[in-house]
Amino acid sequence: MSEMKITVLIENDLMNQKFTAAHGLSLHIETGDHRVLFDFGPDDLYVSNARELGIALEEVDIAFLSHGHRDHGGGIPSFLELNEKAKIYVHPSALGTFYSRQEDGAMKDIGIPEEIKSSKRIVTIEGITEIDEHLSVISEITGNELVPPGNETMYRDKDGSEVPDDFAHEQSLLIEEEGKLYLFSGCGHRGIVNIVEKVRQLKGRYPDHVIGGFHIKKPSKISYDETYVYRLGERLKETGSSYHTCHCTGQKMFRKLAKVMDDQVDYIVTGTELEI
Repeated sequence: MSEMKITVLIENDLMNQKFTAAHGLSLHIETGDHRVLFDFGPDDLYVSNARELGIALEEVDIAFLSHGHRDHGGGIPSFLELNEKAKIYVHPSALGTFYSRQEDGAMKDIGIPEEIKSSKRIVTIEGITEIDEHLSVISEITGNELVPPGNETMYRDKDGSEVPDDFAHEQSLLIEEEGKLYLFSGCGHRGIVNIVEKVRQLKGRYPDHVIGGFHIKKPSKISYDETYVYRLGERLKETGSSYHTCHCTGQKMFRKLAKVMDDQVDYIVTGTELEI
């Protein structure tokens, strides 16, 4: 049985000083049929990390953007320059305008670069989309169990007004390889529990491996709940899946999850090469 290889090109933390870390996420995924790029980090830093790791981004044949925030899509212009063939699959709503409300009340633009939104390499998809027999994209999650309270600072533009983000622009990648299900989620704004439940509804079982962030690094100041992370850990443990988390989960919250989930959860950082 061949292994899937997942390499973290950019994430908030470092494996060692050969790499550069940044607040964001980019994963390179090698399957039997594809070289996949899942998210692009906040800028072009993931490119130099990829070179250091011996990964040729020119050979990526398909790419996905998890949602319309700059820490996941800011590096798209660099990818389009380096790679001449791969299409980038995005939810149409991800091409909108997004904001993060700062502590002083100011709204910071956190959307992806405007100049790439009209690229012919951008392919918009929504709902459940089967790319081929191995790759599917899942969006429009409707469940509301254990949705991250930190979402409260996220907004989107609607007809010229700033309204709370409903994260309809978020999508996850599901890879089926030799009988195993691998779920990739950028931030899990819709709630990682709801996303894995969607997979169970679609496939009749939970994914074997879940890779990505859970958006719990910064606890809510408005609706603070010190039990949230522990309840999340208990619920994820019930699924039987293995979780490989990073980015917006944060090391501190990971340690809380690990108290509940033990070795069912681990943490991946910039430079991690995960073979599963």
